Amino acid sequence: MSQTETSMPPRWRERRGERGISLPEILVAFTITLFIMIVVLSMVEQVMSLSFFAESHNDLAILSQRSMNTVQRDLLQERQVFNGDALGIAYRDKINAKITATAGIPQVAAGSVLPIINAGALAPDTGGVRNTGNSLLMARQLQPFPVALAADAVNPASFPAVTFLVDRYQFEYFYLTHIDRRFGKNGTYTLDLMRFRSQPFADFFQLSTATTNLSSSQKQALSAKIQDPSIAASGGAADLNVFPKITQAWSSGQAIDQAFFTIDANLAFPAGSGPLTTATVDIKPWILKNGQPDIKSMFPELTHVRLSGNMDYTIAYRTAVASNPTQSTGLIPGQVYRNPMPQFFETSCATTPCPPNNSVMAAGLPLDCGFEVKIVGTPGFQQVLSRVVMYSNYQAGRYDQQEGFVITSYSR
Repeated sequence: MSQTETSMPPRWRERRGERGISLPEILVAFTITLFIMIVVLSMVEQVMSLSFFAESHNDLAILSQRSMNTVQRDLLQERQVFNGDALGIAYRDKINAKITATAGIPQVAAGSVLPIINAGALAPDTGGVRNTGNSLLMARQLQPFPVALAADAVNPASFPAVTFLVDRYQFEYFYLTHIDRRFGKNGTYTLDLMRFRSQPFADFFQLSTATTNLSSSQKQALSAKIQDPSIAASGGAADLNVFPKITQAWSSGQAIDQAFFTIDANLAFPAGSGPLTTATVDIKPWILKNGQPDIKSMFPELTHVRLSGNMDYTIAYRTAVASNPTQSTGLIPGQVYRNPMPQFFETSCATTPCPPNNSVMAAGLPLDCGFEVKIVGTPGFQQVLSRVVMYSNYQAGRYDQQEGFVITSYSR
């Protein structure tokens, strides 16, 4: 044993064999660990992004197609689809005035127009002429209201007991509205589709012609029952939520100042019952069981976000970039061609709600054309295209779109 080793303190000799980790070794280990964490986090982020995309894409498909299926179902029961002509605009303006006067109801978006029926094909508008609209107005036929009438007390042989089925119609108006909630990072609001459903109207032609085989007392009983179905009578009282009171009759195909009549006590049309003037026609919304008007969103999910990914949804609309108005075919600046908005509106027509490049676009104002309605055909057979394009913001800076559409054929 050397002199040096024997002279070293025992505690020092023990520590000499317990060397620590050097700084370069720590840096290498830290770098490797950090790289692995970055890779793992990147994989997790990609998996989450794919999951959010799949979820939002499925949601868009369900929401868009569900709403268009509802439109198609109502169209299959239509009595009249209103055109963007003077007759249709008069009906639309009357309903718009009622929506404006109803407190707490989402208002009709500016620039809303009805489709214009044409004999062409279901293809995008061409030639600078607008035929496509972004709202839809129809008169829908409802379930008939059965009224049990007792036999006439004076002449029961000529006027026996009968059940009279009262035809009923309801006006339905699909329109776009702005929700005061920003969509994603680039949007300025959320766009929603509303459905207005009116109080029912009786069929003027039926009540004025199909009641000739009823006695005067039976007509009076029928009139009273129509105007208040809860009146006790043969067959029992009706549920006013299913068969509400009807005070007016409507004649389809007529101008608004020739189409509405008051139902009098004797069903004596038209003497003393009309037609009502445009100013006195009142197309009220149907009042639901909870006392609220029947004006509902077709996309109730738009008023709240998905908790899983904080996802935002909206009906598509276009925003202009003031510095480059031509790059405005989609909602997202800089992603014009990645997220374009398919449309049937005529892109060169200055009167369309969705023009590509004019003073409105240059001003940066939004353009609502994510909901489109196109009607083609000739009297006797027509087709209605209803289409909605929706966007989702499923992650910061990431968007997806989906469209739902139906084509409904009808003959009238």
